[in-house]
Amino acid sequence: MRVRRSTRDTLAQRQRELGSPSLDDALRTILFRQRAYEAIARLKDNPDQLADYQREAHELAEVDVEVHE
Repeated sequence: MRVRRSTRDTLAQRQRELGSPSLDDALRTILFRQRAYEAIARLKDNPDQLADYQREAHELAEVDVEVHE
């Protein structure tokens, strides 16, 4: 992949901020977060879908998970 030096430097700065072991890992994290932000934006545009998501998230948060040590 060819990128400008300034782009690589910006990615390297984000790598340090994220504590990522590599530029590749930092880029993967940034891309994952961007996809998540886009999904959240789509939910905000659809109140019914957002309500379904929030209801399901609440149900999952209330699941009692037994931990065995």
